[in-house]
Amino acid sequence: MTPFTDHDAAVMLCQAYEYAEYPSPFWDGKGASDDVRWNVKILPDSTIALVLPGTDVHNLADVLCDLDIVSEEPDFMQMGRVHTGFDHGLPSVISDVAARYRLATVNTLGAELRIIGHSLGAARGNLIHERMTCMRFNFDYEPVLFGEPRSTERVPLDAISYLNGADPIHGLPPYPYTGRPSYLKLSVKPPEGHRWGPLLGWHDMRLYEQGLR
Repeated sequence: MTPFTDHDAAVMLCQAYEYAEYPSPFWDGKGASDDVRWNVKILPDSTIALVLPGTDVHNLADVLCDLDIVSEEPDFMQMGRVHTGFDHGLPSVISDVAARYRLATVNTLGAELRIIGHSLGAARGNLIHERMTCMRFNFDYEPVLFGEPRSTERVPLDAISYLNGADPIHGLPPYPYTGRPSYLKLSVKPPEGHRWGPLLGWHDMRLYEQGLR
């Protein structure tokens, strides 16, 4: 059985964005729990890949989540204060995915979860991991995150978090939110004339995928 790689995770995110050059797979599940979009693919080793794409600028709910930067104390006090917009809807996602795919906890057998996210989806992926850890779900795999913004006021739990070149999103939002002490660095420069511009172009998920080939 071929191991699932971080490059595989990057490809799945490009497929979730429905980029023309990445033919979409047959997803084993899709949802929009409380306005949070997610895709699921059951991998050959029976683990569950939860794929969380970033902001859809045509989706008002996504845009409002990005803009709602006030911090709040969630229902799990050990998480500390978190970004209100990024945390919106995540209890519904966890409830829906856990029930549908019978995820493993520390006390019960079930499927293992791999969390994969980019941009807003990376922030959500981090907070889902934090919440599910507090809920005593079992994790054999760290989340794989790309272009991750800051979502908590304390240092997040461990994750595999990639940063491409001068991607500015890892520094946002600013204080009081805290970034990771280190990132796995890529350096794939956006092509001249990138539609997002010379700075934000570094954030394009396709460049992260190219950097992992």
